[in-house]
Amino acid sequence: KNSSGSGLRWMKTWSRRVYKGPIVQAFVGAVIIAAFAISITFAEIRPEEGSELWLRFRWLQTAFTAVFTIELLFNAFGSWYHLFVADPWNWFDTVVVIISILAE
Repeated sequence: KNSSGSGLRWMKTWSRRVYKGPIVQAFVGAVIIAAFAISITFAEIRPEEGSELWLRFRWLQTAFTAVFTIELLFNAFGSWYHLFVADPWNWFDTVVVIISILAE
């Protein structure tokens, strides 16, 4: 019996259980709301490009992109392949993360 295969299966099962758990889902929801609020604030304030405030907003946008990328990879690892591809929200998340990375 291949012990590395069963170890990987265990890690994927653990990852999926943790990802679908209430703590991670609440955290992801809070990060989505925070990113939305920051984006609205940035659009309303419209700081001058290159200013300290503009740089802080850009840093936050980069941090949100990093968090969403890690979240997507964690979800993909735990769900791979059929469960991940079968969920339309994962397609949406993938497109949003790719666009966010390209915008950086």
